[in-house]
Amino acid sequence: MNTFQMGDLSNEQVLPALSPVAVTPVAVAYGDGIGPEIMDAVLRVLDAANAPLRYDVVEMGETLYRQGYKSGITPEAWTTIRRNQILLKAPITTPQGGGYKSLNVTLRKVLNLYANVRPAKSYAPFVASRHPKMNLVIVRENEEDLYAGIEHQQTPEVVQVLKLVSCWKQQRQLPGCSK
Repeated sequence: MNTFQMGDLSNEQVLPALSPVAVTPVAVAYGDGIGPEIMDAVLRVLDAANAPLRYDVVEMGETLYRQGYKSGITPEAWTTIRRNQILLKAPITTPQGGGYKSLNVTLRKVLNLYANVRPAKSYAPFVASRHPKMNLVIVRENEEDLYAGIEHQQTPEVVQVLKLVSCWKQQRQLPGCSK
């Protein structure tokens, strides 16, 4: 009868060779207001999960608006976001008045983020639900209509919002525009 002795096998024989895991670069915007607190918590969760990520911090938000960036983001941040192709963004304040553009609207338009996709799924019986068989996805158009962010204050009590819908969607074979 053969008995196993600790020295009988080398580490290479006991453990299979692990392939290196690619590290994914992520642009991270801490935001302002409650944003930094939320981002700290999110990054702690990702780190605890050993997510193979590298964080490239980008600045955007109210401080940059106040420094004269009308859309609240620097050219360097745009470069990092385009290079990484992933942005993890905490809540960001858009100052009221003064002609500031909403950073969220700017991100959607510049990056051509057409759709906001929201899955809604029930996890019954593990989580109590009034709709135990629900499993749907809501897709909301994100760039036009009232989300275009074109507003004009007519009086202190009246704000005009332009609702825009173009037929460029039809050329991209997307729903929402018909002849």
